[in-house]
Amino acid sequence: MKAILIIFLCIGGAFSVKQPANFAPVCDECQEVVNRFNKASKDHTKMTLMKEVLSGLCHQTGYEEECKMLVAKLDIFVAKLSSYLENSQAVCTQFNMCSNSRIDRFRRIGLLFAKHFLNKIDGSKDLICEECQFASHELLEVFDDHDTQAQIHDFMSEKVCAHLGQYSGTCDIVVKDVLPNLFQEFHNMLSNGKQFCADLKLCTLQQVNLPRLTANEMKNKIMGPKHVQNLLKTFQNLKTPEPHNLAMSCMECQILADITLDQLKTANAISALSTVLKDILCGLLPEEFGCGDFVDTYGSTVVYMTVQQFDSESLCEALQMCTQDSKAQVSKHSKAELSNLKCSSCESLSNFLNVELSKPKSKSEIIYGLQYLICKEAPKSLYDICGNFVGGLLPEAYDKFAQFVQENKACKTLRAC
Repeated sequence: MKAILIIFLCIGGAFSVKQPANFAPVCDECQEVVNRFNKASKDHTKMTLMKEVLSGLCHQTGYEEECKMLVAKLDIFVAKLSSYLENSQAVCTQFNMCSNSRIDRFRRIGLLFAKHFLNKIDGSKDLICEECQFASHELLEVFDDHDTQAQIHDFMSEKVCAHLGQYSGTCDIVVKDVLPNLFQEFHNMLSNGKQFCADLKLCTLQQVNLPRLTANEMKNKIMGPKHVQNLLKTFQNLKTPEPHNLAMSCMECQILADITLDQLKTANAISALSTVLKDILCGLLPEEFGCGDFVDTYGSTVVYMTVQQFDSESLCEALQMCTQDSKAQVSKHSKAELSNLKCSSCESLSNFLNVELSKPKSKSEIIYGLQYLICKEAPKSLYDICGNFVGGLLPEAYDKFAQFVQENKACKTLRAC
């Protein structure tokens, strides 16, 4: 989630923009950005400044060195594109900024980042903070729309849950339970446009008069990641009884991952995933790109090859459920042997979680710790917005999960017992 992720928030009662008509359509905004960039790129001083500013942003990516190498050659790339950039309308149309009104409200946020960057280059004084609050209000309308919510629910149920085999019913229950909370959190965040835009660094705290974190909040923010890491280490070290002596978390994760991957590798699931890819990707691209024809021809092959790249061992290691040692130990046993151990192992893990989640001081630190773990891979410009969004969802999710564990439902739901 993230990416994936993550331009979804908005504006509150103190929202100061009274006349939305003052802000240009997204297509016009895009053309203005292209023209400003093209003009600045022809000025040697501004091009040098652009390289410096962009190079300074490379640490926000996962490919800092590669990013800096590309930025160093920015003038070469721009020179090759100079004739293309002269027609700003063609550029924006090609990027689907002028023909897809469904996602204009999301793209306005992206354009604000571009304008924020160009302000540093050409010295313009755009009302970025005010425009951001207006854009957040537009996004609020999207996520408050009941038709949109129903479409997202149907998409998750029909395109995702329906293809998870024995877990499809559980998935539907989770979707039905989680989505309303998700939409409510979008509403809460988008209803506070000042905080939303400050999190995106498009407004300063001084501009919108927002308070800083309290001392206790700062303490939890610092201690939270340590608490969660210690919890994970303890969780990883729980072992099954002798003579097997296997890491319970690793074993249970691999069993669950194997079942899920087996379901995803069936012909029906691959066909369904190809359809999902077409629905999502091709809706974002201009029709002349021929995305639909390409996915119809190659989609199933691409999905099949992609799914084949995943295995339970690497997935569980990425989820920090397995270490190198525990993964090696589990791999020595057959699926039949592991299946005989899964119920008692799951119950032991459930008991451990029940004790940990019942500790009164754990909740706030675990929530801050999970915020950090979930959002740490996001670009730094999106870290705060991710943290606040996740932080809004986690308290209720924590309580529901703790109750779920306390009622001993986990192992039956996961078909471990």
